[in-house]
Amino acid sequence: MLRGEVAGLRARHEGDIPVLHAELYDDLGTDTVRVLCRYGFSVRGLHRLQAETLAANTAMITAATRAGFVTEGTLRRSAWVDGQFADQVVFGLLASEWAGAARRTR
Repeated sequence: MLRGEVAGLRARHEGDIPVLHAELYDDLGTDTVRVLCRYGFSVRGLHRLQAETLAANTAMITAATRAGFVTEGTLRRSAWVDGQFADQVVFGLLASEWAGAARRTR
């Protein structure tokens, strides 16, 4: 994982919520993503969330996947990092998918 990397959750037409982390380990990262999802869907009433991160950020990819996000694609060589281009992975989660996952984990 890259130190100080920014990953983000995006709610269309609502703005971005950047998640800056020096270290996201195991369940802490997953819990953080789930709390942000709960806020977006339950409090803000959003329909869809989008998460974007560098393809090398395995901690964020794991956290997003555990929280129920689906991989929607790869933006090839779309980010400029440390003097070179890197791939970004895009994830999406719909409110209906979140509601179903929340019921199954209760």
